[in-house]
Amino acid sequence: MRNYPGILRSDEFQVVQDVFRKIVAEPWFSRDIARQQQFGAFVIRAYQSGTTETGKLYDLCARTAQDRFSDTKH
Repeated sequence: MRNYPGILRSDEFQVVQDVFRKIVAEPWFSRDIARQQQFGAFVIRAYQSGTTETGKLYDLCARTAQDRFSDTKH
């Protein structure tokens, strides 16, 4: 399979999707669709910037989500 910059392979997309779904399912995460889309773009950018290990990606994205996309302050 040929790699294209900016295009995720299916295994890469699965990692991004799993992290996204776990975090947006949290009760504190905003239910606003636009904010969920913004967060999804953040997760993709974080992965493409080199945070590709699932645990590290989750930790980074969860902290960011609580700071920027939470309906309640923690």
